Amino acid sequence: MATDPTEQMRYHILEMDTYNLAEQAGMFCDAMNDILSSSGRMFPGSEFTFAYDEPYEVYFEWFFGDVKAGLTFTADRDDSEWFVNSGENMRRRMRMRIGDDTPCSAERFVDEVFSALDTCGN
Repeated sequence: MATDPTEQMRYHILEMDTYNLAEQAGMFCDAMNDILSSSGRMFPGSEFTFAYDEPYEVYFEWFFGDVKAGLTFTADRDDSEWFVNSGENMRRRMRMRIGDDTPCSAERFVDEVFSALDTCGN
């Protein structure tokens, strides 16, 4: 069963009260949707977590067996980041700042998620 991560995110983004966080998450979600739509790939079925401490931070996280991937959007846009941890005991770790080029960052995030999934056999 496949999961559309952007639909999981959109529900929570629309509920946010903090414009800055909603804008950042919405831009990343739209960029990720474009990437996934053009590639025809979807995330495999997963557990999904959303947490927030508005107006300071919102957090999206997916668990795919041995792979954990997440997005953190903060009030200070420069501190917003994504991560992908994988392997036994989550030893392989990739963490990057989202930065100003949201589409490029979303593409790198999606590539890292699928690379980790392929490596772990998920």
